Amino acid sequence: MSLFDALPTKMNLPLLHGKAWYDSGFLSHSEQEKLKNHLWKSYHWEQPELTVFGKSHPIPRLAAWIAHKDVGFDYSGVKHELQAWTEPLWQIKQKIESATGVTYNSVLLNAYRDGHDKMGWHSDNEKSLGPDPLIASLNLGVARRFDLRNMKDPTDEVKLQVESGSLLFMGPGIQTHYKHQVPQQKRVQGLRINVTFRQVFSEV
Repeated sequence: MSLFDALPTKMNLPLLHGKAWYDSGFLSHSEQEKLKNHLWKSYHWEQPELTVFGKSHPIPRLAAWIAHKDVGFDYSGVKHELQAWTEPLWQIKQKIESATGVTYNSVLLNAYRDGHDKMGWHSDNEKSLGPDPLIASLNLGVARRFDLRNMKDPTDEVKLQVESGSLLFMGPGIQTHYKHQVPQQKRVQGLRINVTFRQVFSEV
């Protein structure tokens, strides 16, 4: 092992009103490639429509929703097909639960086919996620930019180049005080799959 390999890969993000950390080396190269290929081939990818100002538009990416049988999902007016866990995805869920100290019952997969696909500014603050949602975001494939910005103070922000195999944990205060986005990067080529683990409270 070289000295470079021994350096820590995990860092706390410098935010004023929330806690989050980023681990650039959460998965090895072989682990991330194997999982990315498995997810791409094993799940039914949808491109649901989102209604904005009375007009429906297909979302600018592909998505798949995996959860326990008693969990539904209606995200910002978009309903997803409920799909079952596969063994590789269940195993990575357990690894992420160990790393974050949080239990998850669902995962939203987003596939960015190239740099034209994107995710606009938003917070994952739906009532079904509880009062202060904790979300773990695993990145697989080509690197993309990820922006995190305080809703009231635009100077309180972080811009990350999220690498394949990295894990971003958005902890207390993040969904309450911040918005995040994956901006369009037209020059980027190649597939990125984002795997976001969350806890949905069905009784809410």
